[in-house]
Amino acid sequence: TFDIHNPEGYFLYVKQSNPDGSYPGFMVMKFMPGQILRISGVSGDIDAPYTVINGNAMDIQYGEGARIVFEGESIWSTFELFTEFVLIKEPESNQLAGKSFSGTYYKGDKSILHQNFFYSFAADGNTVDAGFNPETAERTENYTPVGNIAARAVLDNGDTEFMVLVNGQLKVNYKVYSPDVPTWPDYHGAFTQQ
Repeated sequence: TFDIHNPEGYFLYVKQSNPDGSYPGFMVMKFMPGQILRISGVSGDIDAPYTVINGNAMDIQYGEGARIVFEGESIWSTFELFTEFVLIKEPESNQLAGKSFSGTYYKGDKSILHQNFFYSFAADGNTVDAGFNPETAERTENYTPVGNIAARAVLDNGDTEFMVLVNGQLKVNYKVYSPDVPTWPDYHGAFTQQ
C-alpha cells in the first residue's frame, strides 16, 4: 500500500499536455530517499525536492512548482497541465524485455505521423527494434532502463525517445534533436502489446 510518508519503491506516471490535449509529454517520478523525486522524461533526469503537506499532498520544488494530491484512489494536481496520473509499484525485473508493441505515432498537434509503427524489445540486453513493419526493423537502438518500467534511447542523430509501460500500453515521446528549441516532445504515441 502506498504511503506518502514512506513512498520509496513507487513511481508516479504523469502526463502533461495543453488543455486541448495537444503536445502531450510523459514522465515518471521516482520517489527517492530524503523526499526527492527523480523525474525522468524525454529530456533526461532531474532530481527535485518535495514536501509533504496535510498528510495527502506533496509540493514539488522545481520550476514554478506543483502540488500533487493523493485522495484515496484519486490523484490530481494544482498544475493544470498535469492531466493524468498512475501510481506504479516498481517491479523487480524489466517489464519491457521480450515484448512487442504497435500503434500509431502522432505529431504534437494530434495529426498522424505514422499510421503503423512498432517497438520490439529484446528478451535479454537493452536493445529495441523499431520501424513500420515488425518483420523488417528500420533501426535497432540501445536504451537505458528507467526503473524496470521505462526506457530512454538516444539515437545516433541525437534524437531521443522516452518509453514507459503504463496499464499495459507503451507510451512514447520522441524529441527531435535541436539544442535551441524547448524540450517539449515533437511526437507521441500509445502502443498496444502484440
